[in-house]
Amino acid sequence: MTGPGKPTLCLAAEIMRSLEEQQQEWAGTLAGAAEVKLALELAKKALGLALEEEPSEGIARKDAAEVLQKLHDTCWEHLHGQRLSECLSLWREVFALNCLLRSTGSETAREALRLLDLGLILGGPETHVAETLFAQAEDLAKELARKRGLDEGGSQLLAEPAPFGKPSGLVVKRPVEEVKDLGMEDFLVIYFNKKRPVVLRQSCSFWPAIRRWCKEDFWCHGALGQRFVPVERDYWMEEGFEIMQLKDFIQHCKAEASERSTSQASAVERLSKGGYLAQHALLDQLPSLEADVQTPDFALCGSTGTVLRQVFFGPNGTVTPVHWDPYENIFCQVVGEKYLRLYPPSEAPKLYPRTSSDQEMQNNSQIEPADLLLGEREGGSAYAEKLLSCTFWLTTTGHLFGIPGSR
Repeated sequence: MTGPGKPTLCLAAEIMRSLEEQQQEWAGTLAGAAEVKLALELAKKALGLALEEEPSEGIARKDAAEVLQKLHDTCWEHLHGQRLSECLSLWREVFALNCLLRSTGSETAREALRLLDLGLILGGPETHVAETLFAQAEDLAKELARKRGLDEGGSQLLAEPAPFGKPSGLVVKRPVEEVKDLGMEDFLVIYFNKKRPVVLRQSCSFWPAIRRWCKEDFWCHGALGQRFVPVERDYWMEEGFEIMQLKDFIQHCKAEASERSTSQASAVERLSKGGYLAQHALLDQLPSLEADVQTPDFALCGSTGTVLRQVFFGPNGTVTPVHWDPYENIFCQVVGEKYLRLYPPSEAPKLYPRTSSDQEMQNNSQIEPADLLLGEREGGSAYAEKLLSCTFWLTTTGHLFGIPGSR
């Protein structure tokens, strides 16, 4: 591919002016002002080099690429560093803009799409450049799918849709209360205000996602399979993330499931070794999926009314450590089955929370998921045969009903 086109550069220049006009909003403190100055100076330098139609004063195109890479690394450090940046929204803006500029200079369409998706993943849907990232990512994904001859057809079953009765083969000694129909008033008075968990069966049975998301070709064929998503390498997050195309992630899930289903290992040894699309705003990154789900009215009951829509997607045997969340959760199972163990907040001190030195994992227990599974073999082995689980998770700001365990 060639360098940035004029429309993209004109848009980038316009966005740069908008960021400069907003700099006072970010520079609330002395440290914040210094961050704002650094971010904007780097962004202006990168944009200035990209705008050079011909190399001048010894500036070659590779110099622009080096500056863009440096800006990428600096943004990444501020977005993922040990010290939480005071200007996260600005760094997201600059990172998204940088991804757009780098994508237009990429050597391949695949690399360009990876950068566009990365800008959406870390920048989010509300940055100044998001609309352009959405449009260019969609076009590139369609182009890649056409070149590979991947149509939208096919119906190979990837996994069973979520069961609407009780999960098969699972022994639950202390089940959460279940109801068939639940009105808003009863939800608020009986459960929400009293912080009581509840299971509502068949509430998602009419979603298009139930019949669509369980098909392998839905995720692998067409433009959707070309898109890049962040995948956790391990549940303690010690190995970080990998940015994978959805079609490759699905094959990873199948390979993991196949390997463990044919092994003679115990249920504990058959736990997933990694590869989990978790806590990701997939519907924001890929708006075409929004029509497949419906946000329940219950999700608007948080103290601020802010709703975070996240998707959790992984192979059978996927687990997460015992942890707590700073908000309420509405859990909607779409494909496969998932086992959650809840503990009341009063039991938190007995769950071995991580020490204060683990800044990013303070809401996690030190208990290994396998140790919990040993105490409930029936529940663990029942899930060793499932191929894949896909969950639509809604959170609202507030307090948690309990502490989800292995899920």
